[in-house]
Amino acid sequence: MPTVCRSHQTNRSYCFLAGVFALCLGALAMPHAEAQTIHQLAYNNSTWIDQDLSSQTTDPHTGVAAFVTTPNDQIHTFYLDSAEDVHQLFFNGTSWSDEDLTAEGFGVRAMAKSAVAGFSESNLQYVYYVSQNQHVHQLFYNNADWADADITSLSGGPLTTKTPRLTALATGSSGFHVYYLASNGHVNQLYNVSGSWVNQDITKVAKGPSGRAVWIASINVGNLQYVYYLATTDHVHELYYNDSTWLDEDLTVKAGVPVAAAASPITALVFPGGNVNEVFFIANNNHLWQMLSADNNVWASDDVTSQGGGPAANPANGIVAFTTTPNDELHLFYLSKKHINQLSLPAGTDDWQNQDLTAEYGGKPNGTSAMSGFSLANLQYLYYVSK
Repeated sequence: MPTVCRSHQTNRSYCFLAGVFALCLGALAMPHAEAQTIHQLAYNNSTWIDQDLSSQTTDPHTGVAAFVTTPNDQIHTFYLDSAEDVHQLFFNGTSWSDEDLTAEGFGVRAMAKSAVAGFSESNLQYVYYVSQNQHVHQLFYNNADWADADITSLSGGPLTTKTPRLTALATGSSGFHVYYLASNGHVNQLYNVSGSWVNQDITKVAKGPSGRAVWIASINVGNLQYVYYLATTDHVHELYYNDSTWLDEDLTVKAGVPVAAAASPITALVFPGGNVNEVFFIANNNHLWQMLSADNNVWASDDVTSQGGGPAANPANGIVAFTTTPNDELHLFYLSKKHINQLSLPAGTDDWQNQDLTAEYGGKPNGTSAMSGFSLANLQYLYYVSK
């Protein structure tokens, strides 16, 4: 949420057709020594399978974005290689292909450690990253070719931080929003709702606190928008657009949760059918916490690590959360000692359950990069960097 891309990004994925999974596994690739490459962990309704998708070495701290396009049901995953080129991995129904979009002339090299976020509208694709001059860029696929735009220059927005994180979402087919932390610590929005890009300092508008240059997440319900970030106090804050203006809430205080770990990732989702906002982060004792609200006013919280009996989390790595349908089960993925763990919550229960996916199904997560994922009905897909 999270980043989701919309993690986003995850909310719309629930309704996609579920026929993709059997095609996505293919023949497993041979392992690549200690090179850091993108892996897919996929659940086929029976078991998890880990697959090395490419021989291309990644930036060890790369952002990762993943989504499905319709009606072709193609999976697309985006990341930075070791030279900071932006790559697309896509499954064409038979095999995976790796495309270096930067080398092909689409855009410029990214800043090291840049987040990557994105989403699709049918087969139109929108991908966001930060270039080496601290500008936010959009890579847009128009169903025929890719085009790059420096949307910081187009909007007159400020530079990003030097450890850039961003998140993006769409509010309908013509409203595109990118949220990022500027070099002054303020959360800014780059948005395009009428054919041109505009910048807005939403921290200033909402009178919120400055943020840390770490993870950021966003979700929306129609035109209502919610952005989650970590303030310099290590409190999780929400910037909320109520269809009129931006407001700030200190969720650490409202939900009565511990302060976050100083580099805590954040992810968020809207629970299907109930319009319940759910936010996940790592507390300063390295436990994963859930904060949830049905009205964006009264917030409840749970220590899901304690409830699920899972190990302590690694706050240097991203986390991913989504729900599966039709069982309405929550799934939360995180790293602990370079093992991917899953905390799951069946619908109608408070019984979180932990599973060490790396111990059971392989893979060697590097522990310092983002992750991304989504579900198609009960089929589940997670993308991460492995050695």
